[in-house]
Amino acid sequence: MDERYIRDKFIRINDGRHQRQSLIEKKQLLEKQQMILDAKEELIYTSLLEEQKDVEELEKMTFSSIVNDLLESKVEKLAKEQEDLYLARLQYEKLKSEKERIANAIFDIDERLQEYVSVEAEYEELLKEIVSITEEPTSEKIQELHQMFTQAYNYEKEKMAMREVVSEGEWLITEVNVARENLEKAKAFWEKTSEGNVLSAIKEYKYIDEAQNTINKIQWGLRKFHNALNRIKLYNDEEVKHFLSMPDEWIRKAFQEKSFGQVIESFTSSLNLLVVEILDINKVLRQEISQEDEKIEGIQRRIEIILRES
Repeated sequence: MDERYIRDKFIRINDGRHQRQSLIEKKQLLEKQQMILDAKEELIYTSLLEEQKDVEELEKMTFSSIVNDLLESKVEKLAKEQEDLYLARLQYEKLKSEKERIANAIFDIDERLQEYVSVEAEYEELLKEIVSITEEPTSEKIQELHQMFTQAYNYEKEKMAMREVVSEGEWLITEVNVARENLEKAKAFWEKTSEGNVLSAIKEYKYIDEAQNTINKIQWGLRKFHNALNRIKLYNDEEVKHFLSMPDEWIRKAFQEKSFGQVIESFTSSLNLLVVEILDINKVLRQEISQEDEKIEGIQRRIEIILRES
């Protein structure tokens, strides 16, 4: 029996099986999260409409309808309502962006799954082929081969899942570094601003929008990293799960007057902790990946021995 031919075919087919299973698990997680965001969107959109209504009502008020000594408070109230509206819009846009990313990811997964429609049938055919060309295929030998194939599949599956975590973590660290740069620029500008309310400053300074766009990317990266961790049994992702709420926290606190610098410092500190946790997780996983490689190689050698003896 050509052991090399069987090994190469087994690796190729198993790789397809891993890819298919990985895509299915990713889709299932994303669909659950999509449902959660759908429910959340309704609440945020209602809040946005209410803030819009408040601003419109204040803007309709005429000078003649306001006593002069209340004019200043009316202007201050309008500015506050405009800030609240801007905040609601940011939250809504962030959620819409995340929902769009999830929808696109699910669409891409469905497209890729078409490549692996027949992979399980190919695997069953491979098992039959091995049995058919094995001399005196005893039930014990067939059972042992099947057990070896199953073990190799499971080890490879764990290894691929861990590699995905490492890859998602590396991408996320890159985005975090970009976000930190934009946040530092925003903080530097804020410290130079001596006049104007929070709303006017945010509208005038491009780095706030750039920071927010990058933070939206971080939110998506956090979700992918969280989902990748969720797929491996080795690691409990509770340590990073709380970071999923960081972008919302940033939006809520960014409008607190006279505390913007502290908000940026606090958020940047959280991002620094996130990077440390990702690096620690990836270090552990790289060691585990190396161990999985050794296990897989050992099983493949055992399979070749069994086939050579057949």
